[in-house]
Amino acid sequence: MNKKTLRKQGLLDSAQRLKALMNALPVGITFSTDTTCEYITGNPYLLRKLEMVHGDNISISALDDNLVARKLRHFINGRQITGAEMPMQRAIAENKQIGPLEIDVELPSGKHWVHEAVGAPIYDEQGNVIASVAVNVDLTERKKAEEADRLERLVGEEKQKIEFIADATHELRTPLAIIKGNVDLALRAGLHDVKSTKETLKAIDNEVV
Repeated sequence: MNKKTLRKQGLLDSAQRLKALMNALPVGITFSTDTTCEYITGNPYLLRKLEMVHGDNISISALDDNLVARKLRHFINGRQITGAEMPMQRAIAENKQIGPLEIDVELPSGKHWVHEAVGAPIYDEQGNVIASVAVNVDLTERKKAEEADRLERLVGEEKQKIEFIADATHELRTPLAIIKGNVDLALRAGLHDVKSTKETLKAIDNEVV
């Protein structure tokens, strides 16, 4: 077997190993075919997350007639972003790694998939940028845990407020009862009994200090 054949076989083996790896990875991998990023596809894991199938072009930099890509809307901090703001497109434009960026994708079904993306340029042997790739890590479980922690904190805060109000109410019951008793006493004594009225007001004053 000559060198040319060996090299070809080596490339085929590498391609097979890469394909197997892409199929097995529990993270999303996206890659473009050129510097325009008008065509982007991903490994099976990513396509499932995006509710897409093999062969679908998932690039939002795609031509306007690409109906598949238009089914996806991408948001960062609640703002919908354009194709030029995506990690892979920025990696090519800025010639550097971009991210990690937290991106919320609105899916064709209306559901949302939140993931963390890192984009990086791909170079040829001369060091020229020829395409880009991105790694996309699912944040769903982390987001659920964060939301659970947030709700737990809110419940804890509300519980503390309720306990404080209950304690304050309990502490106020005794002086309020004394004040009410003295007011009733003053009303029965009448305003003509100056001494009794003064003593009653003094007792009330002592309770409210």
